[in-house]
Order: sequence, then C-alpha cells, then structure tokens
Amino acid sequence: MKLKSLEISGFKSFADDTKIEFEDGVTGIVGPNGSGKSNVSEAIRWVLGEQSAKNLRGNRMPDVIFAGSSKRKPLNRARVTMVLDNSDQYLKTDYSEINVTRKLFRNGESSYELNGQECRLKDILNLFMDSGIGDNAFSMISQGRVEAIFNSKPEDRRFIVEELIGVSKYRQGKEKAQRELDQTAGYLDRVNDLMTELSSQIEPLAQQSSLAKEYVAQKKQFDELDKTRLVLEIESLQAKLKTQQSQLHDKQARVADTKQQLADNTAELKAARKNTAALTAKKDVTNQRLLAVTTQKQRVAGAQALDSERQKHQKQTLSELTVRLKTASTNLAKAQSVLAKTNADLTKLDQDLQQDRKQASQLKTQLTDLDEGKLAGEQDRLQADYIDQLQTITTLHNQKQYLEKNQQRASSENQQADQRLQGLKEDLAAQQSALTTANQKLTRDQQQYQTLEKHCQQLVSEHQKRQQQIDQLNDQWLSALEVSQQAKARLKSMAELAQNYTGFYQGTRAVLKAKDQLAGIIGPVAELLQVPERYTKAVESAIGAQQQHVVVTDEVAGKAAINYLSKNRLGRSTFLPLTKIRTTYVSSEILQKCQQATGFLGVAADLVTVSADKLQPVLDHLLGNVLFADSLDHAVSIANLVRHRYRVITLNGEVISTSGAMTGGREQHERHGVLSQRQELKKLQLNVTQMADQLTAKQKELEQLKALQKQDPQAVQQQQLNDLNVTKQQAANQVKLLTDRVNSIKKQIAVHQAQWGLNQNDEDYVAQLKQNERETVSAQQQLVDLKAKISQLKERQEKRAQTVEKLSTEYQDQRAVVTTKTVQAKQLTKESKEQKQRLEQIEAEIQSLQDRVDAIKEERDHTGQTTQSHEADLAELAKEEQRLKAAIEQLNQHLDSANDQQATLERSNELATETLNSEQLAAQQLEMVCSKVSSQIDAHQKSLSENYHVSLAFAKQNQVNLSYDEVKQKLKLLKRGLTDIGEVNVSSIDEYDRVKTRYDFLSQQREDLSASKTNLLDTMNEMDQQVIERFDTTFKVLNQQFQKTFTKMFGGGHAKLVLTDPGHLLTTGIEIMAEPPGKRLQSMRLLSGGERALTAITLLFAVLQVQPAPFCVLDEAEAALDPANTGRFASYLNHFDDDTQFIVITHRKETMVQADRLYGITMQESGVSKLVSVDLNTVPAQS
Repeated sequence: MKLKSLEISGFKSFADDTKIEFEDGVTGIVGPNGSGKSNVSEAIRWVLGEQSAKNLRGNRMPDVIFAGSSKRKPLNRARVTMVLDNSDQYLKTDYSEINVTRKLFRNGESSYELNGQECRLKDILNLFMDSGIGDNAFSMISQGRVEAIFNSKPEDRRFIVEELIGVSKYRQGKEKAQRELDQTAGYLDRVNDLMTELSSQIEPLAQQSSLAKEYVAQKKQFDELDKTRLVLEIESLQAKLKTQQSQLHDKQARVADTKQQLADNTAELKAARKNTAALTAKKDVTNQRLLAVTTQKQRVAGAQALDSERQKHQKQTLSELTVRLKTASTNLAKAQSVLAKTNADLTKLDQDLQQDRKQASQLKTQLTDLDEGKLAGEQDRLQADYIDQLQTITTLHNQKQYLEKNQQRASSENQQADQRLQGLKEDLAAQQSALTTANQKLTRDQQQYQTLEKHCQQLVSEHQKRQQQIDQLNDQWLSALEVSQQAKARLKSMAELAQNYTGFYQGTRAVLKAKDQLAGIIGPVAELLQVPERYTKAVESAIGAQQQHVVVTDEVAGKAAINYLSKNRLGRSTFLPLTKIRTTYVSSEILQKCQQATGFLGVAADLVTVSADKLQPVLDHLLGNVLFADSLDHAVSIANLVRHRYRVITLNGEVISTSGAMTGGREQHERHGVLSQRQELKKLQLNVTQMADQLTAKQKELEQLKALQKQDPQAVQQQQLNDLNVTKQQAANQVKLLTDRVNSIKKQIAVHQAQWGLNQNDEDYVAQLKQNERETVSAQQQLVDLKAKISQLKERQEKRAQTVEKLSTEYQDQRAVVTTKTVQAKQLTKESKEQKQRLEQIEAEIQSLQDRVDAIKEERDHTGQTTQSHEADLAELAKEEQRLKAAIEQLNQHLDSANDQQATLERSNELATETLNSEQLAAQQLEMVCSKVSSQIDAHQKSLSENYHVSLAFAKQNQVNLSYDEVKQKLKLLKRGLTDIGEVNVSSIDEYDRVKTRYDFLSQQREDLSASKTNLLDTMNEMDQQVIERFDTTFKVLNQQFQKTFTKMFGGGHAKLVLTDPGHLLTTGIEIMAEPPGKRLQSMRLLSGGERALTAITLLFAVLQVQPAPFCVLDEAEAALDPANTGRFASYLNHFDDDTQFIVITHRKETMVQADRLYGITMQESGVSKLVSVDLNTVPAQS
C-alpha cells in the first residue's frame, strides 16, 4: 500500500486548494521557518483522526481552520483528503483505492468520509488499527517523537513493542472485558442486596400466608352456611308476606266503599258552601261600596274645612312677608355703606405696612455686618497661640538643664571606655582564628553526612508519604461509603414514596394508581411541570394545592375519573381537561412596565417549562398571570406598579395578592410540597450517581498505592550514618562554642564603642545649649507681641457692643410697629370679608321673600275655586249612602238561611271522615308490615348478590341440607373461630408466592453471574498470556534488528534493549543500552544529545524493519543531528525503498540530497502557504 496524494483546503496556512502527489522512494518537503511545511504532517495526522488540538499546536479544534491574513478573510471550513493505493489489500477492505476525507466547520460541525460515503470516526480508527498507520503508530515520526523515546521512562518505552504486536485490539478487548467484569460485579452486589432484603421477608410472609390460608378455608365454610341461612330466612319471610298481603286486600275494599259515601256527602257540602260564598261575596261588595261612599263623603267634607283654614293662613302670611321685605331693604343699604368705609381703611394700612417693613430690613442688615463671631474667633486663636508660646518657653528651659547635666557625665566616662575597648579587640582576634579552623572541619563532615542522609531520607519519606496517602484515602473512602449508603437509603425511601404517590390527596392518589385502568389520564401538575430549583418555592406558593390537580385529555376522561372516585368512595380530586382549560396572560403593556422595574424576574409561565408542548395551556392556566420578583420589597413595588391586577410572588414564597393582601413567613418545621419532594428526589439521584463514580475512583487509587507500598524501601547503612552524625555533632558543638564567644566579644566591643561615641559629644552639647538660648529669646519676643494684639482686640469688641445694642433697640421697635399694623390689616380684611358675606345674605333673603309672596297670591286664587266644587259633591254622596244600606239588610236575611243548611251537611261529613280514617290507618299498618317484610327479603337478596355474588335461585340449588337452628349454631362456632384468628393479610398468600418466586429467580441469577465473572477472568487471563507470548517474541526480534541497525548507523559500536523486569512481561520497562564507537556500554541517558537522538532514530528504523509501514512521515526528526550523522540518517532511508514510502519534512541539506522529489513550501503572500515541486531524478538528465 502506498500514499498517492494529499489534498488540503482551508487547513491552517493552506487557504487555497492544494494537492500533493507522492511517488515511491523519498519525497522531501522543504521551506523556510514559518512557511507551513509542518502543517503537511499535521494534515495527515488530522485526517487520520487526531482529536487533541494541542497535538496540532492549537487551543481548540476550530484553530486548524484558516484564520485569515492581512489580505484575506477567515475561512469557515477546513478539509483534508488522503488517497491510498490499496491494490495489495494491505488494509482489510474491498476497495483497491481508499479516499479518507475529514471536514470541520467553524460552528463546530465535523464529518468523515470513506470513499465519498459519510462514516464515523470509529470506522476510520478501526480501518487503520494495528496497520502501522495512525496517530500512535510509527508512520508519523517527529522531532518530539524522537525526544520522547530517549526522555521517557523505561515503562513508557514498552509502547514501541506493543505497537508492533498490535496490542491495541487486545487492550480494547481487555478493557471491554474489565467493564463487563465491573458491571457483572455490580449486578452481583445488587442481587446479593436484593436477596438479603428478600430473605428477611420470606419467613414472616410464610407465617402470614399459612394463617391467611386457614382463615380463607374457615371463611369459605362460613360463607356457604351464611348463604343457606339467608335462603331459609327469605323463604320464611316470603310466606309471611303472602298472608299479610291477603289481609291488606280485604281492608282496601272496605276503604273504597267508605270513600264513595264520603264523596257524595262532600259534593252536597260543596254546593252549599258555594251558595253561601256567593251571598257573602255580594254582601262584601255592597259593604265595600258603602265604605267607599262614606269615606269619600268624609274626605270631601275635610277638604272643604281645609280650604277655609288655608285661606285664613294665606292672608296672615302675606301680611308678615310684606313687613320683612321692607326691613331687609333697609339693612342692605346700611351694609353697603359700612363695606365701602372698611375697604378704604385697609388700602391705607397696607401702604404704611410696606414702608415699615423696609426700614426693619435695613436695620437687620446693619446688625448682620457687625457679626460678633468673627472677633470672638480671632480672640480665641490669639489666646491659644499665647498658651502655646508659654509651653514652648517652659520646654526650652527644661532642655537646657538636661544638656548641662549630660555634658558633665560624658567627660568622666570617656577615659575608662578606651582602656576596656583595646583589651576586647585582642581577645576577638584569637577566637576568630580558632573559629575558622573549626568551621572548615564542620563543613567537611556536614557534606559527607548530607549525602548519605539524603538518600536514606528519600526512601523513608516516600514510604511514609505513601502510607499517609493510603490511610487518608482509606478514611475518605470509608466516610464516602457511609455517606453513599445513607444517600442510597434515602433515595430508596423517597423513590418508594414517589412510586406510591405519597404526599398526594387520597382522591388524586387513587386516580394515579388506577392510571392504567382510566383512559386519558396524563398525570398530576407537579410531575408535568419542569421547575428550576431557584423558583421551586415561588411556584409552590403560586399554585398551592393545584400541584395535585390531574391533567386529562378531555372532559370525557375527567368525568370517567370522577365517576370512578364516586363509585368506589375513594375521595375527591380536581381535573384539568386540555380541550377546555382556559389560559391566562399578562398584557404586553403591563409586561413592558414590569421589565423596567428593579427585581422583576419575569412571568412565571415563561420561567417554568412543561414536559410536552401540548401541556402549554395548563402552564398558562396556572401561571400565565403570575409575576415573580427577587425580594419582598421589589414585589410590593411591582404590585403597586401594576395596581394589584396580578399576583406577585417572591423567590422565598411571599405572595402579594390582587386584593392587596400579603402572605409570608416561615414555620419552625418547614413543610415540603410535592414539587420540592420531586426536586429533592432528582437531586438525590444525581448525588448518588456522582458518589458511586467518586467511590470507584478512590478505590482504584487506593489499590494502586497499596501495590506500591508492598515494595519495602532499600536498606540504609544506619550505623555509618550514626557514627558520622556523632563526629558532625562534636564539630558543630565546637563551632557553636567559638561562635558564641566571638559574638559575645563583638557585643561588648559594640557597647563600648557606642558608649564612647556618646561620651565624645562635648562640642555637640555646647552647640545645643547655644541653640536653646536663641530659641528662648525668640519665644519670649513672640509672647510680648501676642499680649499687645489681645489688648487691641478687646477695645474693638467694647465699641462694637455699644453699636449693636443701639441698632438692636431700633430693630425691635420697628418690628413691633410692623407686627401691630399686620394684625390691624388682618382684622380689617376679616371684617371686609364678613361684610361682603352679610351683604350677599341680605340680597338672597330679599329675593326669597319676594318669591314666597308671589306663590301665596297664586295659591289663594286656586283655593276659592275648589271650595264651590266640594259643596256639590257632598249632596250627591248622601243619596248614594242611603241606597246601599237598604241593599245590605236584604242580603243578611238570605245569608242566615244558607248557613243553617251548610252546618247540617258538615256534621254528616265529619262522621264519614272519621270512619274512613280508621279504616285507612288499619290498611297503612298492614302495608308497613308488608313493606318491612319485602325490605327484609330485598336486604337478604342484596346480601347474597353483593357479599357472595350469587342469585337466590343459585343459592337455593347449592344450600346446605340442614335445619335453620343447626345452621345458626354452626355459624356461631365458625364466627368465634374467625375471631380467634384475628385480622389477617389475605394478600400475603400472593405476596409470599411472588417473593418466593423472585427469591428463587435471584438465586439462579446469582449463580449465573458468578459463572459469568469466572469466565470473564479466564478470558482476561488468556488475553494477558497471548500478549506475553507475542511481546517476548517481538522484543527478541526487535532487539536483534536494533543491534544490527545501530552498528550500521554509527559505523561500529554496540547497542541492545534490556528489560527492566523480565519476570513480568505485562508491566516491564525497556532500557536502551548503547556503546558508540570509542565508548563503553552505558544507558542512553548518559549519552550526548546528538548520540541520544541518533540512537532513538536507529530504534525507530529497527521498528520499521521488523514491521514495515506503507509510508512514514518524518517531520524534522534529524534536527538535533550534526551534518555527519544527518548524512548517515539520510543515506539509511534508501534501505527502505522497496518496503516504505518516506515523506521527509526537513531544512537540512544532507537530507534534501537523498530525496527523489522535493516540494517547496513558500509564503509569497503573507500568511498563505503555496506549493512548488521539483523532481530531482530529472535534474542530472537536464544538466
């Protein structure tokens, strides 16, 4: 298989479509630094499935897309296509030519294509797995890959052999087996937990089941006898009913005869009553007419008398009103005269008041200019300066006395200090010489001790540190395990409560449990709302008990659920049909205002979601007109803003209702609603999952540390260390003793020198005394000046006080004048206002009197006309009254005769009624007896139907052949037996069978899981054994090839690969031992940089010879080599012409010479790579 071509578009610096053709042999890619030649190798790495942006020199994967330049805009897509010739079927696929394409868009979308068909990354990786081509294979060798070989640990170098033997498939298989093993172990643990739980239930359930079976057997016998009892009682009652019904029939016949006789009497009585009623009605009509005539007569007479009295009153009133009009006119003229005089006085007073106020203002201004505060402040400042100056003079006097005493003492001490200082200096020189010798010896001992101690401490420290980590991790694991178990128990408890709908009302819970039986039940509101944790309290406060409302598809489903609850007496619930539910909303105008308010979070329906779009009407119905705020203060502001048209609820659940009522506060033991319980359950499930992952990680880390801890640290030569420590300690004690002596002498010298320096300041004392004297004279002069200023200020204050007193007197007099005139002006204004009101009242009174005079005159004329009409009406009414009295006398005679006839008929009817009532009472008593017997029969039949679900006929066919008394006796005994058994759990029979079946099933599952675990362990061991065998074989072949290749590359010398732990081929590391010409065999880490690089390249060449790769990309792998070694490297590439195709990215001349074809990468345009090609095989022919 060969690499035919590489097409790059928009990848890194290759902005334009670029195609690179590859031939057999060595293809070189050259160019200056920064031209983008390494982007070619990264393009190959990227198209093969590289997922790390850092390995492609980027921070994020979109960084590989062309980012633009000074002249070009960024691109939105990167694409690389690699074409492979697979005619030799090197890759296990039917294609003879393979095109692999990878695309990446700037929005993060990416795709892979295999021969033009979209595929997965996994398909690409599986295609090239263990083929020698890929990210981790040796087909991609860079300078970093070379450095990784010689810088890595021996354990990390084993990947070289693992890549050769194709261990990737084994590793994936083992990882899969390990995951299955872990999964199986988890299942096994769960099965054990379930069996432990079930084993504690089986025994109690077995006892309950046995007792329940005995109860069922006795109850069955009791039921059979009870059915027989009911049949016998029904037969007895039916015979009794037949007898009573016969007696009732006879009694009903006699009642019918009596009713007929009573009907005849009633008809005659009815006719008599009708005649009497007619006469009475006619008399009543005549009486009413007489009463009306009499009443009319009295009314007309009264009206006539009223008119006469009214005429007298009108005359008297008219006379009084005429006198009052004259008096009011006189008062009006007087009031107008007084008002004019008052207004004139008020105008003159206002003019005088303005002049007086102006004079008072001028006096106040003069007083303000003579502010006493300014002079008082200046006086306080001068007195403070005077006191400060007195203190300064006192201080200078004390300082002078102190300086004179110190000058006398210093003179006597200087001479004694000189003698002591000289002796100390001689002693210091001798001690310093001895200290230098002791320090040299101590340094030598310390260096030897530190070297030996460092090695010992390193081993012990590592051992102790690991032990501490193990202890700490173990404690953490146990603590986490305990917390995890508690969380699981809590989760199990809450899950069971949620499954049983605990917390819901009885009716709601019954409907939800019967959800499978009832069509159209969607679920409770609490389960359908998806509420962020932040808004849980607010939503619970907003919908309250509506959390437990049940959402149904339509009204039919709601009615069916209600009927189910009513029929079974399971409680009540509220249902929300999706087809009829009404939605609510907040107007856009109000919402716009709220969005500008501080603390407004939004409309509740916008902050909460539902599990399906069809449930949106439910959300809008419950929360469409509810507003959320972050705090109570902001909620109150928002409620006022919307004028309490909508409810406002805070995050803590406080409610501002539309009526203005405020609800809030907290209880000592806070109750959690259904929503809160659901939130807690979800949170607990997530926590349990995270705890399980953390426990697994901790356990793995703990096991790794324990494995390391089993290896004991190497023994140290403790005795040698102890001896050296004694020697070192003796030298240190000697140094410490000498150091203390030297420091002590130095301190004594320093003290004497300081004392001597202090005592040498006689001249300073003289200078300080002179300075003190000059400062004292200056302070006394300033004190005299301050006294003079204070005297002048006091004189100014006395003059000013006299002026202020005079102005204050004038100002107070002027203010009194202003106040007096202001009071007078207010009084005149008040009088003027009262006089105007009085004037208006008099004018209104005159108008009212005139109106009344006109009305009385008009009424007087009308009264004279009505008096004449009343006299004619009285004469006519007297005649009608006489006629009606005669008619009433005649009607009274006819009515007496009719009443006598009616009384006779009523007495006859009463006797017949008494007889009928007596017979009807006897018939009713018989009917009650029959009804009671019928009810007893129905009750017995209902008992058969409801309690035993059989008909009377069926019960008769299956009744027990015993007498009624025998049946009663046996029922009594069975009832006593059932009472002795007590309450039983009949469902425990089925529950025991279910638990026993599940326990047996889990037992079988445990056996199967244990067998599966054993099989997985065997499979993993077989995989490990195959890897060991292949690793051993491949390592030997690679070692031989490495030795041969090393000799060719270095022109001599020897090298070999050594296993660090040959006894454990699954974990052993690989050490590289090299002996270049002229040197001895040593580890590669001790070679020079160039030798290490060439040795690593030699190993990579040996790998390619053991398992040749179809093509190999060398990205500046020889950068660390000198020209001579670079020449060897380049020449050796020709050994692979037949097996491997090389693409060499380089800027070394020695490598370019060996290339068959060169591609140049340039940047003629800033930031954009261009391709230039040269076929070197044609160059000699042209020359």
